[in-house]
Amino acid sequence: MFSIFIGTLFGNTAVVYVQDNIGWTLGYRLPTLGLLISLMIFLAGTPFYRHKVPFGSSFTRMARIMVAALRKWRVHLPSDPKELFELDLEEYVPKKGKFRIDSTPTIRFLNKASMKTGSTDPWMLCSVTRVQETKQMLRMIPILVATFIPTTMVAQANTLFVKQGTTLDGSIGSFKVPQASLGAFVTFSMLISVVLYDRFFVKIMQR
Repeated sequence: MFSIFIGTLFGNTAVVYVQDNIGWTLGYRLPTLGLLISLMIFLAGTPFYRHKVPFGSSFTRMARIMVAALRKWRVHLPSDPKELFELDLEEYVPKKGKFRIDSTPTIRFLNKASMKTGSTDPWMLCSVTRVQETKQMLRMIPILVATFIPTTMVAQANTLFVKQGTTLDGSIGSFKVPQASLGAFVTFSMLISVVLYDRFFVKIMQR
């Protein structure tokens, strides 16, 4: 995150200054060069990445959980989660990125997708691990919703701030601040916030 903000700050200051005072040709060459360098670094680290072979659509697996749970909405859940359907431990190989996840009491309705009713159809019976994976995705929805407000604020920095800059006197002595560089103040404050969060807030919350 810190490196992303550093790149954004560089783009809002140095690149904008070059584009306004030197030329757009060099202004576009700088980010292109940076992109090529980052791409080479990314490719150089390929041997160290964890490679997972794709095995179907995640949305399809989530849809199966929803459909299976709805089709068995009248079935009562057992008090013991061990009675739910789960694959054998041999099916889960950590080296291949397959991990077993135990059942949790949250969003219990989806646990009905693992109820054994005689049918083994994937749209009727799903393993506990698959159900838990779907729950993990659903728990991300509040985080997604929470990002709407800060994302709207960031959009203002890229539009309204620049519009306001056209009506301001951006001169600081003999130096004139480009209007598009006003977004750098937001980026700079976020850089400070990241440091404060990592060095102080996290340590305070861990006590």
